[in-house]
Amino acid sequence: MKRQEVAELAKDGLVTIGAHSVTHPTLTGLGSDSLDREIIGSKLACEEIVESPVRNFAYPYGDYNEEVRKGVQDAGFTDACSTSGAPVTKGSDLFAIPRIQVFDWDGAHFDKVLHAVSRGC
Repeated sequence: MKRQEVAELAKDGLVTIGAHSVTHPTLTGLGSDSLDREIIGSKLACEEIVESPVRNFAYPYGDYNEEVRKGVQDAGFTDACSTSGAPVTKGSDLFAIPRIQVFDWDGAHFDKVLHAVSRGC
């Protein structure tokens, strides 16, 4: 998407724009300076586009550790998504929110996957 398209999408209010890093590296393999540049740089770039605070982060490849998690928290994010395939519950860790990867499924298959995940299958 072009910057203007992202800005328009954010203003619509239907979606929330979150940060994901600057260059999409495996964050756990970075030193602290590079880690800060990826996390903070991404937040600032997204905020410039949407002209409002960006509070959500998604770990590239779902890869994080305590140092990455702390960097995300210290940058001012309120939550972060992992890639663990599970439903979100009221007990979910806000800095390791699970998510279900969705493919090009028809409605019936999507419903089947959602029900299977909600039962823990």
